[in-house]
Amino acid sequence: MSTTYTEPDPIVRGEPLKFHLEGVMHQNQFVKDFCYKAYINGKIIDDKCYKRNQLVYKDAEYTIDFNFDIPPYIPPGDWRIRLVVRNTNRKELSCLGATFHVEPQLNATLPLMA
Repeated sequence: MSTTYTEPDPIVRGEPLKFHLEGVMHQNQFVKDFCYKAYINGKIIDDKCYKRNQLVYKDAEYTIDFNFDIPPYIPPGDWRIRLVVRNTNRKELSCLGATFHVEPQLNATLPLMA
């Protein structure tokens, strides 16, 4: 891989977290799928795969762009999101991850007490 990044940095509630992977394949590979897993405090909360079924030749450039929607309310804690590209043998060809910590939000207004 020659270029990888996530944006925005820092993350924004209610906005997508954008993953970008770009590189050159070192040998002929059949890319079966790319998958992501999202974890909060070590527990998987989302896990999806997208079929790619594409032959990528040696020395060919490849690009994968993927968005993970950050909900407007996300539970506080330590988050980790990992994007993986795999071949037909389920071997990882490349990956990109993002980790971040979400602090609890304090309520800006308090209810009136009678």
